[in-house]
Amino acid sequence: MSNLVLALIRDRLKDNALLSDYTQTHYQKPLKFFIGYKKNPSAHEYPFASCISTRSIRKKGQLSEIYVSLVLGVNEKEITDDGVFDGVVRLDEMEELIISALTPLRLDLDFSLSPGDVRSISDLGIQHPYHKRELQMLVVRRRR
Repeated sequence: MSNLVLALIRDRLKDNALLSDYTQTHYQKPLKFFIGYKKNPSAHEYPFASCISTRSIRKKGQLSEIYVSLVLGVNEKEITDDGVFDGVVRLDEMEELIISALTPLRLDLDFSLSPGDVRSISDLGIQHPYHKRELQMLVVRRRR
């Protein structure tokens, strides 16, 4: 069931015109999506979004909460004159577009993104020019 939720998140992002326009403008290609985590994608697979369920909770045998990790990756070697890494800037911009695309998120299967529960974690640019950012989200079953 959690894979269906991940596929719905992927499809929501793939169908988002603003995010598609953004990656076409900056990378001349669409965002590549993975369901599952790919630790070291090859250079031609950037920019990418990797979506995986990191934990789920069942109540009375029924799936009630899914913790989703959405890892974004860009390949940006440039640094501005004032020392700002372009990869950091691109990830900031993409994060805003993605949160906007997913909020409010009401998925089929009676699940929705828990409002205000998106955490952002940076990889600190340790693999420059490859920059990654993880967005952690809680997706919950709506009560009927």
